[in-house]
Order: sequence, then structure tokens, then C-alpha cells
Amino acid sequence: MPVRLSINAVTSAERQRVIDAIAAAVSELGGWIDDVHLFSNISVAIRSFLPPDRVQPFGERLAALGLKLSDSAQRDLAACAAVPGSAAELFCTVQITFFHDEPDLRRHVPSVPG
Repeated sequence: MPVRLSINAVTSAERQRVIDAIAAAVSELGGWIDDVHLFSNISVAIRSFLPPDRVQPFGERLAALGLKLSDSAQRDLAACAAVPGSAAELFCTVQITFFHDEPDLRRHVPSVPG
């Protein structure tokens, strides 16, 4: 069983709802989120750890959110579900690209003296 799982997905669902639902799913399945990176309002990368036996339900929750998982993500999720894990935790990254008509999210960055 792999000790690392990388999931890539796309969606046109509302960004904050998807991020909140993923955070709730990770927590409810006994995992925890280690880091989140937002790339404007176009993409998010979520780094988490999950118990190996909870990977399949996690994949099902992602699909239920309306995420279109990449072929490689679907294969990796199936491989994780097919092989019993001996690792205490599985390192999981979820990268989602959002399709929408919103303008780019711009944040003011203050100038730094020096």
C-alpha cells in the first residue's frame, strides 16, 4: 500500500463550500489537515493525513461533492482500498482547480520597508 496519495480534481462548485466539506470529511474520518495553500480563487492544495482504512470513504465524499477526480486519482484510490494498509497514517494531498466566471481574487500586499 502506498503511504502517499495525490488526488487531483476539478469542479465548478462553490469554492468555500468545497473546502469546508473536505475539512469536515478529513476530521470526521479520523484524519487531520496539515496545510492549505490557496492559489487566488483558481485552485487550492490541501495536505492531510488519513487512516489508511478511511481512504475509500474519503474518495466517495470527494465524488459526492461534485469533484471530477483525475483518472490517476481514481486508480490510486482504488489501489489504496484494495490493499490493506500497515501504515498508521496515509499522507494525502488534494489539489482542486475551480472553474468559474469570477475575476481573479486580488489581495493587497503591503510594501515592506528596506
